[in-house]
Amino acid sequence: VIMCLIVPPQVRFVPIYIMLSRVNLINTYFALILPYATSALGTFLIRQAFAEISDDIVAAARIDGANTLQIIFRIMAPMAKPTIVAFSLFSIVYHWNEYFWPLVMTTDETVRTLPLGVALLREQGTGARWHIIMSGNMFVVIPVIIIFIFASRVIIKSFTMTTLK
Repeated sequence: VIMCLIVPPQVRFVPIYIMLSRVNLINTYFALILPYATSALGTFLIRQAFAEISDDIVAAARIDGANTLQIIFRIMAPMAKPTIVAFSLFSIVYHWNEYFWPLVMTTDETVRTLPLGVALLREQGTGARWHIIMSGNMFVVIPVIIIFIFASRVIIKSFTMTTLK
């Protein structure tokens, strides 16, 4: 998992592009989502959060008759909720602001993302009309701010819970 974090996304770009083009997924939403369906960082962070949970808690759940899925979703996931929310926030912000991958994977304007659309607002002949670009940036930033407001409640709650213990 750590080795996957070392390899930059630009190195993985060519093989993934070739694979998706062979199955005719260029200019689709699936091509924008599929490469980010798994994450080495997410695997590492959530594994570390689960490793911090005491084995005694898991053993007590097994004695109470819980199966593996119940232990994961009813005990471990709520205990790792701050880590899951923090990683989700990082992932959403990173992928929402992604420029390179949508630029390469799409040629049709109906599939392109908002950050790419805002970057394409610059006109070739007349230069940049900054008032239009900045209003476009507001449409890019507002969803991220709304998501952060909801996620920050969980993260702040986790910090106050750990200081009370």
